[in-house]
This record gives sequence, C-alpha cells and structure tokens, in this order.
Amino acid sequence: MSVPELETLLVADREQVRWITLNRPDRLNAISPAMLDELESVLTASADDPSVRVLVITGAGRAFCAGADLSPGPGDPDALPDVDLARSDAVFELLERQPQPVVAAVNGMACAGGLELLLCCDVVLAAAGVPIGDMHANAGLLPGAGGTYRLPRRVGLNPAMWLLLTGRTAPAEDFLRWGLVHRVVAAGELTAAAEELAKLLSGKSPLGLRRMKELVRDGLAQDRRTGLAHALAVAQAHQKSADYAEGSGRSPPAAHRGSPGDDRHRGQGRAGHRGLLRAGRAHRPRPGRAGRHGDRRRPARRPDTPPRLLEPGPGRIVPLELDVTDRAAVREAIPRLAGTYGWPEIVVNNAGGGAVKPAFEHTDEDWDQALAVNLTGAWTVSRVVAEGLRRTGRPGTIVNIASAAGLRPMAGAAAYGASKAALIHLTQQLALEWAPLGIRVNAICPGHFPTELNADFLAEEGFRDRLTRRVPLGRLGRLDDLTGLVLLLASDASAYLTGAVIPLDGGLTLRS
Repeated sequence: MSVPELETLLVADREQVRWITLNRPDRLNAISPAMLDELESVLTASADDPSVRVLVITGAGRAFCAGADLSPGPGDPDALPDVDLARSDAVFELLERQPQPVVAAVNGMACAGGLELLLCCDVVLAAAGVPIGDMHANAGLLPGAGGTYRLPRRVGLNPAMWLLLTGRTAPAEDFLRWGLVHRVVAAGELTAAAEELAKLLSGKSPLGLRRMKELVRDGLAQDRRTGLAHALAVAQAHQKSADYAEGSGRSPPAAHRGSPGDDRHRGQGRAGHRGLLRAGRAHRPRPGRAGRHGDRRRPARRPDTPPRLLEPGPGRIVPLELDVTDRAAVREAIPRLAGTYGWPEIVVNNAGGGAVKPAFEHTDEDWDQALAVNLTGAWTVSRVVAEGLRRTGRPGTIVNIASAAGLRPMAGAAAYGASKAALIHLTQQLALEWAPLGIRVNAICPGHFPTELNADFLAEEGFRDRLTRRVPLGRLGRLDDLTGLVLLLASDASAYLTGAVIPLDGGLTLRS
C-alpha cells in the first residue's frame, strides 16, 4: 500500500518490514488524539496488508514516548487535560492484537503511556540506560491504557508494584532482568539490532507467527484445560495448512470440495447461501458451514481446509466458506476478501453443528465443538466485521442463524441448544452496544428443516412424520422460508429492527 504523509508518525516500508516512528520530538513523542487516530489507521492498514510481515515501532529524537500529551487545550491554560482513556485503550488493544510480530525499538525514555505502549508489543529492544517507568503516581493519575493489568503479567508482581506506586523509572537493564526488555544494546546499534531481528521474523511463516501470537494471548485468559485443548486443535489444523506443508517440504493439501446436489441434502449453511444467490438480493460475504450433527459425521467441510469462495453470485454477493473456529483464518480471510470486494456491510453467520445425544453421553469434545462453531465462530466473524464498519463509519447488518433449540429445551441438544441460546443472548448484547454505530444485529431461530446434516435421521422410518406432527403448520421448513426472512433482515425494510429474535419454526416453540 502507499504510505500517506502523516502529521504525528513517520511510516516507511523496507522489504517486508513496516517502520513506524512516533514523530513529535518537540513533545517527547507524547501521545495526542491525532497520533492515536493515525496509529489506528496505520495498524489497521498493516493488518490487512500481506506484504507487511513485521512492524517496528520507535521514536524520533531523544525519547521513545513520554505518555499522553497533558498540554491544556487551546483558550484555557488552566483547564485540566482532556485525555480520552477509552480511545487510548482501544488503540493499544488493537496494537496488542496486531497479527504481525511487533518489535519496539526503545531509543529513549518510555514513561506512563509510553510504557503502556511497550507492554502491547511482542519483542522489546532498548538502548543501554534508557529510563522506563510508569510515573502516573507522580501526577496523581492512574494508568488508563492497561498498565495495571499488563505490567504485573510482563515483569512480575513485585517490580510492577514498585514501579506503579513509587512513580520512579528504572534503566532498560533492570527491565531486561525483569523480562519486559529482551535485549539491551548500545544506542548506536539499536537500529541495526531491530533490522536484524525484523529480518529474522519476516522470514518465518506469517500464518504460523499469527497463530502463535493468538494462542499465547488467548491462553493467558484461559484455564489450563481450555488453553491446552485450544492449542492442540489449532496446531492440528495448522498441520494441514500450506505453510506447514511448505515448511516440512511436502505438497499443500487440496481443499475438500463437496459434490453438487439438491439443497435438501446439505446443511442450512450451504443451502442458505444457494438460496441467497438465487434471490440475488443480499450484498456481502457470509461465513460458511463447519460442524457435525450427532455422531453421524458428514463431509460438509473439514475444519483443516483453507478458506475458499463458493459459487459467485449476482450483484455483490460473495459467499465465503471457512473454518469459523480458526480465529486467525477468519481475521485474515475477511480483510483479504474486502480488499477485492469492499468491506462487508451485510453478514449472515450461518455456521452451525452439534452432537445429538443424551446429556450424559456428551463428551468434552462435543461441548467444546458446539461452543466453538455456534458461538465463538459467530462472535469472531461479527467482531471482525464490526471493527471494520466502525473504522469506516458505515452502518451494517449482522444476521445470526440461531435455532429453536436455543429458545426451549429439546431432547438430545444439551451442547447444541446451550450454544444457540448463548448466541441469542450475544445477538441482543451486540445489538444494544452497536446500535449507536448503526450496526443492526438480529437472530433467526429455525425449527425443523431437512438438511444433509439430519438426512440420516429423516430417513428412519416414521421419523419425518413424527417431526411434522409436532409442527402446528403441519410441515417442515423449506429453503425459501429461510432465505425470505434473511433477505428481509438484510434489507432497508427492517431498518428500525435490531435485537430481534425471530422463531422460524412453523409454531413449534409455541407448544408446551
């Protein structure tokens, strides 16, 4: 991408490394609102740019960053500084979640918000003797961009308490001993050391490093069992990636492709996308299906295959099939797709699946898989899309496909029903929080629809008839029932509707 001229940052691309220099040397590179805006813009563009494999952040002049700019506003020299802490926190969170490795090259003092910025970087190099500290206590302030949370986790409790309570700085050598700084070099060697490290990192697998970062960050917030299970699942999926194959000297796996067939022999996800394509009225990408129904496994799509486009549709419909449980893949695929078609404005979260068996027969894998596909997948896609809409200031629409099993208990659906109930709650929570941004979030709760995932059950003698008798309208759902409601929620005809949870079950959930 072309790097625009900025007011508070210098941005330069050298090979596959993007250098970001905080450029307010007369203010010791203090963080201003303009710097936050520009930093967010550069980080967002970098995350979506496959040519950028590493970021290096440093400072101009004699400081790395002196924290927030506490200068009084124009017109009133006695006014207290108005620092938008929520804004700082959001941009620093974006930095911490940056998919590429982020190297901090600390050329001078790093204090208060400057330290908080360092805490969001992956690797820290520092010039010998540079002072680093929190210093908020010296002005009667509190760290507002994550310092009290991140500092003890990076340097340990005792050094963190000393730094926070005394307001003193310590030389980079102390932070090397505490673990925040990874290497201390002479001031004249800092740039060369950063270049050497960035070159090393840029030669690694981008997908591998992204997944490593995500696993480490997520693992810090997970209990041991969950963290280990998640790490194993991601590592196993990564073994089927092109990056893994290239690194091990093997040919990359071919994506699994389902055979064409009637919509009745596919899940609601695949069938739904075909219906939308035929209708030709929706506009933007949606995630495909990934999951299983009961112990009778279906080859709908292996979770270890890479994202791929399904059949292109009319207008601006772009169906995207990917493993929604792979957060790194989702965060990489949607921006990449947006680079060609524009950022999604309408998304249908159609992924779903789960075991059908008595609760005592559910395994931990059944439970974890249902939550990963039905809940976490929808959350990840929604979050990525909404972040892009917020950055561009555009409205959008998210439609979550939940289930009638999330509205009332159904036999054999402990994990599936609980995950869909949680998705319903998430729908209303996001609708409440994102309404001021013009982002509408609604949910559809289908009842009994014939799909590939339940074909074996429906083939059992008398099973279809028993299901049909339970539905007040006297029939199972049809594809057009689903696509018609999706199109309504995606269109301006429902512009005043958000947080709605709509049963699409022929009256099934009305029965006691």
